[in-house]
Amino acid sequence: MQLINGYKDGTFRPNIPITRAEFAVILNRVFNISSSRSCLGRPYSQWIAA
Repeated sequence: MQLINGYKDGTFRPNIPITRAEFAVILNRVFNISSSRSCLGRPYSQWIAA
């Protein structure tokens, strides 16, 4: 399972803080969240703040 990838230039920067978007991608990969899944009867796109 490849949870964390390097940057497009082929580097990996473990000492640089990650952004919210990068952290969201990691969580998505860990918990295998897809837009077709739902919670409380609603699609994720309707209950997660954009």
